[in-house]
Amino acid sequence: MQQVVACVNCGAPNASGQQFCTTCGTRLARATPQQVSPETQVTPKTTAAQFKPVAVPQNFQLLRIAAPVFRIVGWVVLAGGSVGTVAMALLMAQGALTEFARLLGSLAGILGLGAAAAAVPLMVIAVGVTGSLLLGIGMLAFADLCTAVGDVEERSRNQQ
Repeated sequence: MQQVVACVNCGAPNASGQQFCTTCGTRLARATPQQVSPETQVTPKTTAAQFKPVAVPQNFQLLRIAAPVFRIVGWVVLAGGSVGTVAMALLMAQGALTEFARLLGSLAGILGLGAAAAAVPLMVIAVGVTGSLLLGIGMLAFADLCTAVGDVEERSRNQQ
């Protein structure tokens, strides 16, 4: 005679040596097995017909989608922002963006950085590259966080 343990989630009978329910995947409790007579023994064919698998909700599916998006955008901001900032500073130094350079120089004067008004291209590089690095690294870190939360959710779902 085979010993069986009933699943606490769906009630399906499982062999006493199983760790997970063969029908719904729920971890089986370590209970005292019950004796089953040959007349009441459940075959895999009747198990599939009698019991329907329980759908497991995926609570953090949006994070799985957001992680690669933030990873791509983070790298674009990190690399593209830094290169764009240096290119803009070079154009300002060559006189191509005179109005923009004059606007930044007057802004530096308003902020009390009168001596730094002459070094506007260097300020643009310092502020722009720093901002690009911080924002890009922040987006990459958020992408890793999304991936980690999704992994924890998946592992906890598999252990239930």
